[in-house]
Amino acid sequence: MLLGILSCKEAIARLDDYIDRELSPRDMKLVARHLKICAHCAHQFRFETEIVQGLRAKIERIEAPPGLLRKIVAALPNAALPNAALPNAALPNTALPSDENGE
Repeated sequence: MLLGILSCKEAIARLDDYIDRELSPRDMKLVARHLKICAHCAHQFRFETEIVQGLRAKIERIEAPPGLLRKIVAALPNAALPNAALPNAALPNTALPSDENGE
């Protein structure tokens, strides 16, 4: 970095964290400044942003079957989650709702 300006290599290295807003405020500004003046890195940023947004949209549409979290917790040794964190919190920890297959 020279005089508060990132090189392309430095900007690209920070791009994932920039997209996820996990950089410090200073680094967020540095990357944003670089993206304003560098068409190549701005293109890469748009490309990666579209991929991340597409993945997030698909992930949000996937619903876990009812009772899955309880089954996972029950299968893990020494695992415990507070009832409030589980769906169907009124059920005791040992009760697993059955699915259509009776499992």
